[in-house]
Amino acid sequence: MAHLERKMVPLYLTDQEKEQLDLYAEKLGISRQKLLEGVILSSIEDLEVMDKIGFMVSEVRLADQLKMFKGLTTQDKNRIAGNKNNE
Repeated sequence: MAHLERKMVPLYLTDQEKEQLDLYAEKLGISRQKLLEGVILSSIEDLEVMDKIGFMVSEVRLADQLKMFKGLTTQDKNRIAGNKNNE
């Protein structure tokens, strides 16, 4: 996309975050800018899906919901592993 179609948004990163972005950009053979564009687009798509299925509740922070979801999936994995062990 042309820069004319885009808006500049300030983004502050720690040195460690910048180094990680640079590492992954180098591994993929793309610029840090292109990597960030892809990460942001992917995250927006994830947020749209979460919104559609009602996973985003305004009273509860998204981070808390993700932590809860991770806990539930871990419980399911453990339950499934337990069922396999009992068979």
